[in-house]
Amino acid sequence: MKKTNAMRMLDKDKIPYEAMEYEYDENDLDGHHVAEFFGIPYEQVFKTLTAVTDSGEYLVFCLSVDDELDLKKAAVLAGVKRVELIHVKDLLKVTGYIRGGCSPIGMKKKYRTFIDEMIELVDVVHVSAGARGVQLKLKPSDLISYTEAVVGPITEVFKSLAIIIIAAKFFGLAARKLKAPQVVGEIVAGLIVGPSLLGLVGYSDFLGYMAEIGVMLLMFTAGLETRISDLRKTGFKALLIACAGVFVPLVMGTVLYMCFYGFAPFGNEEFYKALFVGLILTATSVSITVQTLKELGKISEFVGTTIVSAAIIDDVIGIFVLTIVIGMKDPSQNISRTFFMSGLFFLVSLVFGYAFYRVFKIVDKKWPHTRRIPIIGLALCFVMSYCAQRYFGVADITGAYVAGVILSSLDDSTYISRKMDINSYMIFGPVFFASIGLQTDIKSVDTSILLFSVCFVLVGLLSKIIGCGLASRLCGFKGRDTLKIGIGMMTRGEVALIVAQRALSVGALSGAYFTSVIFLIVVSSILTPIFLKILYSDKGKPAEA
Repeated sequence: MKKTNAMRMLDKDKIPYEAMEYEYDENDLDGHHVAEFFGIPYEQVFKTLTAVTDSGEYLVFCLSVDDELDLKKAAVLAGVKRVELIHVKDLLKVTGYIRGGCSPIGMKKKYRTFIDEMIELVDVVHVSAGARGVQLKLKPSDLISYTEAVVGPITEVFKSLAIIIIAAKFFGLAARKLKAPQVVGEIVAGLIVGPSLLGLVGYSDFLGYMAEIGVMLLMFTAGLETRISDLRKTGFKALLIACAGVFVPLVMGTVLYMCFYGFAPFGNEEFYKALFVGLILTATSVSITVQTLKELGKISEFVGTTIVSAAIIDDVIGIFVLTIVIGMKDPSQNISRTFFMSGLFFLVSLVFGYAFYRVFKIVDKKWPHTRRIPIIGLALCFVMSYCAQRYFGVADITGAYVAGVILSSLDDSTYISRKMDINSYMIFGPVFFASIGLQTDIKSVDTSILLFSVCFVLVGLLSKIIGCGLASRLCGFKGRDTLKIGIGMMTRGEVALIVAQRALSVGALSGAYFTSVIFLIVVSSILTPIFLKILYSDKGKPAEA
């Protein structure tokens, strides 16, 4: 094992430690993975965060991977007015370390260090050795003394959650009063309480997990409210719309990048950057559209089912295209295997889904309208979400949606959906929609990329409307229904972020473009519900193709 700077410094001062190697995934650098790999409690694994004060002083904070940093408590402990976490792009410049390998020992400069008081409750502590894939195991007292750290309370969990729920519900109700969908208010709430304005709440791993559960529940209920007969009817139409919804944004996004930064020949590094920009635009996040259609009572209609079906197929096609583009940069990626595994997932879902449906039908008949039915259904949702992503490489939201479709023909499907809505409406849904606003920091926008971001948003919106709208017209939809489908498909969310993160991890794009992606997510998430409500304000019966 190659010694890191942190190890050499501990050796020099004769501080006892144990270096432990582990396997890591560049797309999942969460500290929970370290604890699970070594089979140790989360409380023993500490993450290192770097913050900056209002006066420009850099500070280091260490806390359990299972906790979140309370910025106000951190400021009080440090004796300063205000602290905020530095951007990940500045981490290397400030500390000499990269994300996933930041250690409180051996930074580029010696900064004041603060460790959460929970360290006093554990016998050993694990911190990064200063490189990805390596941890240092040492005594808490040795870590405290060597870093000359101040120990005190710096963590919080429930305060951020309370602020988000209250703000999301307040602005959600205000949006409803203004005749706008409630999700618009919840997204705005995230912008207001987040780093962009008040800075009361910052996006964290904990909130990210809560938001992920929220989108799973949302997609599960969308599947529950999908009529199998309509899904069969929309099958080919949804496929054609999804293909157009991937192809047109891919081409327009690629051309947009080249118009700004020059046209490059095939195989050139700049060509791949342009291709990844286009690829980010292909991803559709139907979650907000689903919630809006549910509020309007239109999700079970033919157009609503077509949008949801096309968005699910869009995700699968997006995964194929992502693998192909990465494969063009990295020959180690097996494109044919991705095609095979995705097809296998739907085949397995068809076979086992029918078996699960028969079992659920028996249970539902024996214990109708009992709470065990939605509980078991929720378990199926999470199992299929996990298996889809873990074993087949398909987006977890696709697994959640398919789980809902499997149970959609049960007599108690409406009962299950109603029980899921209680959890989603009260906590997980608001956290998910508010988290979109939380991830946007308008103050950090670089003016040099502002024009590109504006064009990126416009192209992102128009490309989906053009591609999906024209394809739906070819499928026989008419009038407003073509616009409903085009606009319903233009939302971007977690899938676009996943693609952007993947582009960053393979070095295809810089972090500067992440702001553009966040802008697109926020703008599309706010405009889509408003436009859909306007389009659905017509009392006439929707056309059926």
